[in-house]
Amino acid sequence: QQARMWRVAAAGLIFATVVSSVRAVVVAWRYRAVFPSAWFAVLAAAFLRIYVAEDLRGAIHARLRKCAQRRSAVRAAAGIAGLVGRCRPGEVLLQASTRFRSIELGSLTIEDLRSSVPEPRLFALSSPARLGECDAFISHSWQDDADAKWRALTAWCQQFQRTHGREPTLWFDKCCIDQDDIEANLKCLPMFVRGCRRFVALCGKTYLERLWCIIEIFTYFHVGSDIGNFEIIQVWPTGAEVESAECIARAFETFNVQNCKCSVPADLERMLVILKAAFGSLDAFNERLRAVMPKLDEFGLLAPQCTDKGGAQAASM
Repeated sequence: QQARMWRVAAAGLIFATVVSSVRAVVVAWRYRAVFPSAWFAVLAAAFLRIYVAEDLRGAIHARLRKCAQRRSAVRAAAGIAGLVGRCRPGEVLLQASTRFRSIELGSLTIEDLRSSVPEPRLFALSSPARLGECDAFISHSWQDDADAKWRALTAWCQQFQRTHGREPTLWFDKCCIDQDDIEANLKCLPMFVRGCRRFVALCGKTYLERLWCIIEIFTYFHVGSDIGNFEIIQVWPTGAEVESAECIARAFETFNVQNCKCSVPADLERMLVILKAAFGSLDAFNERLRAVMPKLDEFGLLAPQCTDKGGAQAASM
């Protein structure tokens, strides 16, 4: 189909080029001026050069395909956000672009991970960012061990810095959500997930019990994001490694979204309706999520607990 498209386009341009070239020559000879169609002829010649060069055609196809996929993903994320926030996707997209922020780990301390209580000073430490330019969306449960999460996040950021030569920018809920307008920010959450290059889940014993963590994972995969940019880092308290690892594995194997918890019951009901509409049934969604862990393990994107020294066996960047 692609070859046929290029042949038809080339044939049409060849005809148009011949006509335009003849008109340009006549006008230039009679009026000593350059007829606009001369510029069309130049552009047509450039197109024919692309048509002849197969490698250029492939590059253009790849670029167009990438642009189409990006636009489709943005529309999908905006659609989910519209359902979550009960508003129009266009409105969510506009709000998300003005509310999106990021922060570097150097601006945080381990104490900032110990409590979900809003702290306006942390929001002031984050900076406005453009959608698509934040390095990682950090997904976690506030009920999981803060020290373990801090070790894992520190190790991940250190690995990123060794690979890329700079500190990563992070979307972290406590710092990047305006605590004075939480409701407006939460409905933009799917756009914030899509606005980050990677998805990093700090997965402890309670991670799969939290509804918003599941919605974040659902959003990431539903918009067609690359599994290669998705990482799960298992976190557990020091001294409870074996027990916690078994608990996390069991949580994936027996996952049921209907057992998830949410501080607002109305949100739970609404999210379950969205998931059921997207997958046909909640059982289908459960099966899809249960398959995530083996798939990540297959791709080498499932990282174990970090060490006390701060070094982690992190997934490849």
